[in-house]
Amino acid sequence: MMKTLSKRPTRRLRDYFSDRRGIAAVVFALMIPVLIASAGIGVDLAVAYNAKNRLSDALDKAVLAAGSSSTLSSADLQTRFTNFFNANYPSGKYFGTPYNVQLTVNGNTLTATASVKVPTAFMSLFGIDSINVSDTSQAVLSLAGVEAVLVLDVTGSMGVPQCYGCGTNMDSLKTASTDFLNIMFSKITDPKYLKIGIVPWNDTVNVGSYGWGQNPDSSYYDNPFVSPPATDDYITPASSITYDGTNSQTYEWW
Repeated sequence: MMKTLSKRPTRRLRDYFSDRRGIAAVVFALMIPVLIASAGIGVDLAVAYNAKNRLSDALDKAVLAAGSSSTLSSADLQTRFTNFFNANYPSGKYFGTPYNVQLTVNGNTLTATASVKVPTAFMSLFGIDSINVSDTSQAVLSLAGVEAVLVLDVTGSMGVPQCYGCGTNMDSLKTASTDFLNIMFSKITDPKYLKIGIVPWNDTVNVGSYGWGQNPDSSYYDNPFVSPPATDDYITPASSITYDGTNSQTYEWW
């Protein structure tokens, strides 16, 4: 009888420690804080991710706006960039306050950088009050897809000297036109993005060998778009007219 009684506490202890019923509930209870913390961290990271996307979008719009400005003044570029950035990323408690917002101008390249401190809701419980995100955007100042037409006055008055000993108005016109063309072709090196037309202002127009469809090296780029005069008030027959002496059939005035 004594032996039976002495075995009962031992057996009960052994049964208690070997019992596995309810273990899942215990493990789940222990994991609840971890699951809540993980979900909270995921929410804070999602907010930071959205803030970075918004920051990237604001930088892209601001640097493109500055790059499309008609002025190359650094101060004007900075002002235009700042105005567009502030309009697309206003400070607020949901997306934080931007800082270190900068636009760097290096030649024709504009580089924009910015950072934002995004406040946290759940991670602050672990001592992390905010998440810092940053981004960079670049744009290149360039001219593309430009079409220009020069309307040039080549009437007789352009041959009048501007002053005693000075060049004529025509000399100034040639210099200004040449400078304009050089600037345009230096900015836009791909010919398909630049088209320039010339419209002379006069009774008769000197189209050069281009009227015959010729390049400056006398090779032909296309069919002639002008025809020699059938008659002339001063020379008969008109077909005998020559100009510039480059060859016997260089008709340039029509």
